[in-house]
Amino acid sequence: MGACMIRYSGSVLVLLVALVMHPSTVSARVFSSCKVPSMKLPSTVNPSFVIMNLTDTLCRQAAASCPETSECTYERTEMASCVPRKVSEFQELWEESLEKYRGDVAILKNVIQTSQAHVFVPHSSKSVMLMVPGGCTHRCPLQLHGSPTMCLERAATTVFPFGSNFFHWIVDVLPRLMQLTPFLQQDTTLPLLVNSRQLMYLAEFLLPKEVDWHERTLSLSRRMVYLQSLVVPLSPVCSESVHPGAKWLRQRYLSVLMPTVQPKRAASDSRFITAFVSRLKTRAVSNEGELISSLGNVSLVWKFESMAASNFKGILRQLSISDVLMGPHGAGLTTLLFLPPGATVVELRPAKHSNRYGIGSYDQLAPLSGLKIHVVTCAGSFYGQLVADVGKVVDLVSTIHAERRA
Repeated sequence: MGACMIRYSGSVLVLLVALVMHPSTVSARVFSSCKVPSMKLPSTVNPSFVIMNLTDTLCRQAAASCPETSECTYERTEMASCVPRKVSEFQELWEESLEKYRGDVAILKNVIQTSQAHVFVPHSSKSVMLMVPGGCTHRCPLQLHGSPTMCLERAATTVFPFGSNFFHWIVDVLPRLMQLTPFLQQDTTLPLLVNSRQLMYLAEFLLPKEVDWHERTLSLSRRMVYLQSLVVPLSPVCSESVHPGAKWLRQRYLSVLMPTVQPKRAASDSRFITAFVSRLKTRAVSNEGELISSLGNVSLVWKFESMAASNFKGILRQLSISDVLMGPHGAGLTTLLFLPPGATVVELRPAKHSNRYGIGSYDQLAPLSGLKIHVVTCAGSFYGQLVADVGKVVDLVSTIHAERRA
């Protein structure tokens, strides 16, 4: 059939954009500043913190089964040991910081938000209280940067561990933005804290247009912000690596957005199309050229390397008519959310991955999206390059094609 090679330029930048002006000078309408209180967090060497995962706390409110709250000791920035504690032991501490629950969000008062997604609550009996907004309770490194340098009267937050990464923006940040949409629509002056504004084009295209997503956002870059009131979205399910809101995003895309980008195909167009998402660094397929050339014997192949605002709609257009999405484990496979119903995902997974956290993310995301997924193990390691078994991969795509025609 031949291989159609489409190379998209541009890359998803993950640089955290620093705010170089005082927030009140950026937008007096949105960013209402206040006086930064005089405080300094303790040293990162051996401080003791109470860890209270906001998601787990919400689960306890619903009498669900959740991990224990833990009191942990850190050495430098790594967690050294954790001792489970009953949540009742910290009920007073929790109530002191919680203003109220409203639906699937918590409103906290007098807290510190960091760019690593940690929320600190200054407290007299404990040095600080650490709360992680959903997931990653024991996996997020603790990083402190001295004292808060900014104060806001109020804000909402979607700052999330690894929240500048394309995968986490799609499956974690966007669902949380949807949870916050009613607050942002009701209060047009409520600012929104994000890890980075570089991926806001995803919200502008995929979420309701009633919110000016770009205008409302403030990017945190290695800074801490003191907030008199902070609105925090909570994941409705405990301890899952994929936010269940990703299913809502998939349904919204199919019903509302895909019809606006999908090109019309003639009834006689029987082309079988494989979209190959390429990686350039870790987990790059070293024999990619041979693989794509061989796939061209059984499928029309188009390749893309990355997404940016400039090529986003073009990639969605191609994905909307693709039968297979293939690529090495990585953020690019998140684009499976934009495949048509009935498509199949083929993940090239490194043989040496040491059961790394998140290695099975697409095993969850594909079924959540109503898609089949096949995992092909490739020689190589998580941080190295992969070598694909060309014959095995081509045979798999041939089988998928035959099943589609049957």
